[in-house]
Amino acid sequence: MKALRSAVLASPEDVAAAQAQGSGLHLTMLTDANRQRFHLPDEPGVLIDQVAPGSEAETMGFRVGDVIEQVGDVGVTTPDEVKAQVSSRGSAANGDLVPLLVRGSSGTRWQELYVGRVSTAQLVATPESLNGAGSARNAAAGSR
Repeated sequence: MKALRSAVLASPEDVAAAQAQGSGLHLTMLTDANRQRFHLPDEPGVLIDQVAPGSEAETMGFRVGDVIEQVGDVGVTTPDEVKAQVSSRGSAANGDLVPLLVRGSSGTRWQELYVGRVSTAQLVATPESLNGAGSARNAAAGSR
């Protein structure tokens, strides 16, 4: 049962990240493999590796391959740092907007992230995500 559960449910880290984002973003560390995959320079930041279709994040212009460099005026290098900064700056209950400095294919820009409620139903893997996609897809939480 434990093996089945870990294959179906998001990891605690993914759940925490999804709850912090609440908008459809899934973040990961910048690794050499990610830098090659997305043709990214060797600069600090946190990679957006998934954006849930139809989510607030997609609507607001976040794209897979974008790199979050700052939350407000604080530089970030891990998903946990993004989570902590977003949590300290925005209230999910109030649906706040949190400013992020994002580097993407069209340059670097300030982008607001909607911090809203997460549907816990979206933190559970779908049958499609169990076909090799792994737990990263599980936490691609949707909007409000």
